[in-house]
Amino acid sequence: MAPEQISAERTGLGPPTDVWALGVLLYEALTGERPFPAENWLELAALVTAASPQPPRELAPDVPPGLEAVCLQALAADPADRYADGDALAD
Repeated sequence: MAPEQISAERTGLGPPTDVWALGVLLYEALTGERPFPAENWLELAALVTAASPQPPRELAPDVPPGLEAVCLQALAADPADRYADGDALAD
């Protein structure tokens, strides 16, 4: 779940929320790890809402810097800092 989905407010859900989910999948494809490793739901919710993922290149040095930047932008905590939608992410 994207940070905005975890909060009690349900405003701001839309294409950037889906971009966040794509960012999670991209991160896992690049590193073989989850961007927010946690032991339980409460820990996961805290990490998703308050932490930044470890840069992919720290886990997989062969990831190109540009692809790492795309991945991290897709995982930005603030929806306004993500790609507007899937087409923007693909571009």
